[in-house]
Amino acid sequence: MAISRQYLEWHGQQWRVRVKVPAKVRDIIGRGKLTHPLHTADLKEANERKWPVVARLKAVIASAEKVLVSNDPVEAEALRLRLTNLDDDAQEAITFRAYQLEREHGEDRARAFYDLASGKTTPLDHHVDSFLKHQGYRLKSEGDFKRVLGWLVDWLRDSRLPVTLEAVRRVDAGKFISESLVVGRGSRRLSPILVSSASTGYGSLARGTSSGTIHGPARRFPHRPDSGERRSPTKASGPLRTPR
Repeated sequence: MAISRQYLEWHGQQWRVRVKVPAKVRDIIGRGKLTHPLHTADLKEANERKWPVVARLKAVIASAEKVLVSNDPVEAEALRLRLTNLDDDAQEAITFRAYQLEREHGEDRARAFYDLASGKTTPLDHHVDSFLKHQGYRLKSEGDFKRVLGWLVDWLRDSRLPVTLEAVRRVDAGKFISESLVVGRGSRRLSPILVSSASTGYGSLARGTSSGTIHGPARRFPHRPDSGERRSPTKASGPLRTPR
């Protein structure tokens, strides 16, 4: 039986992962394919090593797709910069833009932008598709899950809490269940297991794949750009770096 070469290509005397970038996000990512070396010439070993790399590269594509569907232009800008936030130029641009937003919209808006663009926080729905695939829900259950997650988003906003994975603690999820579901909408129509999964299980699993978690008091931006700087806040130079 032939060994699969899915997501693999031979390059430079070794195998590497190759994932095609959909046409709709090529301008955002800046290339037509994402690649990563596997450092082996053995096809069987390459197949064993490839899946974590494939998952990471697909996560980059998913992040780019989030830019297209965001209804918030500042969030879309942050998600675009997040794709290149390992580059020094990108970090400088993120910081510069954060101080612009602080002057225009206040510190909370600026901090949310900075943390999202730098990968310190993750949008609540960022890993939904991967989570649902992992759980193996049926189509109807997937719809119910997304509906509950939407209610959680509304509840977080009404409670003046950040709509991020890192912000949802188990105690907050418990309050959401008791305040918004047990005595409110949909409590009898949705499976308690599904509700718990949407409000706690999803966050716990997805946080394991996020870039980082914020602990303790909020931090200031790294430095305040000099008043004479005229750096573009949205166009970071340098190639896209995929996560290792």
